[in-house]
Amino acid sequence: MNLHFLLPKGRLFSACRNYLRLIGCELHDPLRNGYCGKFESSEFTIHFWARKPSMIPHLLHDSRFHAGITGEDMFIQAQCPRLQSLKKLLFSSRMLKATSWVLAGKEPFNICEDATVGCEWEHLCNYLISRSVLRSICYQFVLLDGDEETAIEDGLCEWIICPTETGESLKFNGLSVKEELMQSGVCVYARNDIFRKDMEILENLIAALCAAHDAHQRKMVLFDLPASIPIQKLELHSSVSPSVSNLVDSKWKAYTTCCHCSDLPTILGTLKKAGAKGIVVHDVQGYIA
Repeated sequence: MNLHFLLPKGRLFSACRNYLRLIGCELHDPLRNGYCGKFESSEFTIHFWARKPSMIPHLLHDSRFHAGITGEDMFIQAQCPRLQSLKKLLFSSRMLKATSWVLAGKEPFNICEDATVGCEWEHLCNYLISRSVLRSICYQFVLLDGDEETAIEDGLCEWIICPTETGESLKFNGLSVKEELMQSGVCVYARNDIFRKDMEILENLIAALCAAHDAHQRKMVLFDLPASIPIQKLELHSSVSPSVSNLVDSKWKAYTTCCHCSDLPTILGTLKKAGAKGIVVHDVQGYIA
């Protein structure tokens, strides 16, 4: 059984490839036809191809490909009804979070009739404006082919709708965010008419991708603690509950806990104060909640 799976070209390709590598799928750089490798098992083969993110919904809608990864923003722009969203993966090309689409301009903000709004994607722009402070006014759409952050200074428009991951480029160009319009995550999309067996393969692939993605936000902490100290009193953040093992020295017990990276400093400080010894922090290769 062969499945054909699409990955987005550009910086997002590297992020996707890194997660696939963690689950044992080693891909090469795309060839001239976009082919970048396969994942084989005894029951199926998944072939991976790279295409422009904006084209992936159209290719899933009308061609030989079964499923693929692209942004929610590109799905909205494409307006392809015969697709289903299988899973949202909250990472962008640079960071472990979704990309923000924002309405930005120069302060002081002045919203007036017939405002000109620049954006690279017309359907997406209309969708986002219908959910913004501009929804009740008449506006003129200005098509931008990149360089959105300089479009206002260049005199092309009064407002821009654009994606941002850090906001640094907007600030550099003297712009401020008036409104955050959408958090656009990366999603796995599939054709509506995909066979049940193919869907089961995709669901397994998605589970493995999620495990690899979530592992980046987790740490495994191993430590020894005096047996006289009840572990419950430390109130350690854990996925479920710390596991415990007896040691040769009955005065000590060994514990293991899996925590979110943001909780790690608090946990380490708590353990030190409680007299824990032999504290070891490990990276996590895969994690399923």
